[in-house]
Amino acid sequence: MSTARARVRGMLVAVALAAASVACAVPEPGVRLPDGSAPPSAEVDADLTTLPRPDVDVILPAGLPRVEGEGRRLIATPIAALTAGHTAPGGDVVVALSATAGLDVAGWYVTDLETGWVQVLTPYGRGALPSQNPARVNGYATWVRASQVSLAEAPARVVVSLADRELTLTRDGVTTTIPVGVGRQGAPTPSGLGQISEIVTSDAGHTYLTSLQSEVIDSYAGSGFAATALHADPHHGATVGRALSDGCVRLRPEDFAVLDGLPLGTPVVIRG
Repeated sequence: MSTARARVRGMLVAVALAAASVACAVPEPGVRLPDGSAPPSAEVDADLTTLPRPDVDVILPAGLPRVEGEGRRLIATPIAALTAGHTAPGGDVVVALSATAGLDVAGWYVTDLETGWVQVLTPYGRGALPSQNPARVNGYATWVRASQVSLAEAPARVVVSLADRELTLTRDGVTTTIPVGVGRQGAPTPSGLGQISEIVTSDAGHTYLTSLQSEVIDSYAGSGFAATALHADPHHGATVGRALSDGCVRLRPEDFAVLDGLPLGTPVVIRG
C-alpha cells in the first residue's frame, strides 16, 4: 500500500474515531432499538470509551475467539456509537467496536450465533505481529449482544483463488469471475476468512481494505499495518495474473467496477 493511501486511510479513520468519541456507549434517554423498545440496562457492560478498538494498527487483547468455518452469510450493523465486544457469550468485555469505518457505517460479518448473542469478525486488528507469531495474525472474532446489532443477509461473497489467480464474486445469485494479481514469493497473500472492513477513496479510485493482514510483513511503508486490500492494478493491468504484489489482490482497472456497491462486512474468502 502506498504512503499516499496510508495517509488517506489515516485521515478517514481519524474522522471516524472523532465522530464515535463524542457519543457515550451508554444509550441516552429516549434511544430506541429497531423494534421500538428501550435498550435493557444489562447492555451497559463497561465504560467502552476506555477499551481498545480493533483498528488496523492494533494488537488485539488476549481471549478473543478464533474463527472456524466460513460464517453464517449475515452482516451485523451496529445500533450504537460503540458496541461491547466479549470474549464469549456473557464473557469479559475486552474491545469496543466503533459504529463507523472511515466515512461509512460499519458492518461486521457474522461467524456464529447463539441465543441472544452474535459472533462477528473483528473489523481490524492482529493477534500478533508477523515477526512475533505469523500463525496468530489473522482469524479473530468477538461476541456482541444480539440486541446491539441489526442483522441482514450478506448480498455478496468474494472468493479469491491464489492458485488460479482469480476472484469470484457472487452477488444476488449472479457469479462473476475475473483474473487478479496476488502476493509475490516472500510476501504471499494471506489465506482465510476476512471481510471488507473499510472503503478508501482517493484520486486512484476505491480501495477495499479487508480485515486480513500480511503474515510476513509487519508494516507497509512505515504505516504501522499491513492490511490486505482489493484494488486496481497500478500498472494498468500488467501485473494481473501474476504474483508480484506485497500481498494485496490486484484487479484490472476495467474489472474493478464489479466490486462497486459491496457493503462493509461482505465476506472475503482467500484460498490457497
